[in-house]
Amino acid sequence: MNDLVDDFQSAFVPGRMITDNIILSHELVKGYGRKGISPRCTMKLDMQKAYDSLEWVFLEQILIGMAFPDMLVKWVMSCVNTVSYPILLNGKPTPPFDAIRELRQEDHLSSFLFVLAIEYLTRNLKTLRKIHDFNYHPRCDKMQIVQLGFADDLLLFCMGDRGSIFIMPKKIIQQIEAMCKRFLWTGGNEITKNVLVSWDKVCYPKSAGGFNVIDIHIWNKIKWVHNYYVKRNHLWEIKPRNASWMVSKVFKAKETVEAASYTYEDMMDVTQFSIKKFYHMLKGDFHKISWRRLMCNNPGCKKWTFILQLVALGRIYTKDRLLKWGVVTNLVCPLCNTEDESIEHLFFSCKFSAELWTKLLNWQGINILPMGWSQEVNWAINHAKRKNAKAGIFRMMMAGCIYYLWQERNQRTFLDKERSVAGLHKLLV
Repeated sequence: MNDLVDDFQSAFVPGRMITDNIILSHELVKGYGRKGISPRCTMKLDMQKAYDSLEWVFLEQILIGMAFPDMLVKWVMSCVNTVSYPILLNGKPTPPFDAIRELRQEDHLSSFLFVLAIEYLTRNLKTLRKIHDFNYHPRCDKMQIVQLGFADDLLLFCMGDRGSIFIMPKKIIQQIEAMCKRFLWTGGNEITKNVLVSWDKVCYPKSAGGFNVIDIHIWNKIKWVHNYYVKRNHLWEIKPRNASWMVSKVFKAKETVEAASYTYEDMMDVTQFSIKKFYHMLKGDFHKISWRRLMCNNPGCKKWTFILQLVALGRIYTKDRLLKWGVVTNLVCPLCNTEDESIEHLFFSCKFSAELWTKLLNWQGINILPMGWSQEVNWAINHAKRKNAKAGIFRMMMAGCIYYLWQERNQRTFLDKERSVAGLHKLLV
């Protein structure tokens, strides 16, 4: 087994320990969170029901291909394929029928057979090094590591460029975006329909009221363009016939180039291709919002600016909005207990919020009375758009004040907890 199975498959091989690959994998992915590191990619593949899916015909071909003696192959296959199953139908067993796949996990022989079957995949992965565009993971080059095997789990390593990574199919992109949406709106992986801003708008730049999240659909297309129409400009005039899905996608990327108003001559003249510039060209022009300065270069915490932007977009669930959907019947603001709750009231016409905002304005040396939200935004647009420290502190204080007021509102509504104005003021200054 030690001579037949690749060195980087550590499970079920006598003389090897699965912990060896665990330690090595930790070393290979160390430092992924650092800024400025070279692009790199690690993918984990978990083979679902791997033992149950292994077909006996394939296993027999593997044993023959590895030059096992014919007699041994027959013995092994006799142990494996003498399996039949009946089914209970209306409480009575049907006549048994023969199976065509599955290794029995309780059988000691099955583990060795499964590792031999996986060796075929391992050897195919190792042929990637012969592909011109494939580049090793920065930490795998010397040892020429493409994969690490853990029985039915695989870790794949390569450089993080598109020459080494396959184009993502549409379904994969949708799944990635679904995970991003769930994390954005729930903080976890729970499925939710409470989406405050559409995903298209989330991908808008901050100056247009978005959150500047990369549009994976467009970014994916640009990577195709970069690899096949910038690096290999001879593909431009080729018109394939009866091409496979993958090849068709390569040539269809030409439409992305044309959508950005590039011609063949333009691509020939490109000396330094900018993926970022190309991305913005495909995204098109956006109408810049008047309050963009409140968001851009705001030194406040990310969670502060996130809530500030939702308020500016009018997307938080205040009671006046919930009433329209029949969710609530009581409109009274939980902070002042006198007037109806709305964005205009909550920031900063409410007595409670007005008192907190006044303290923060005075702390900054700004002597104005609190106003409703629309007036506050207009004042901020005119007086806090500069890049000096005073304007930056104002933007940060506004974001922090709105965040803690919204947090206080939710604690009083759902947890029946209260904090004083002085307590919130202390959190900010």
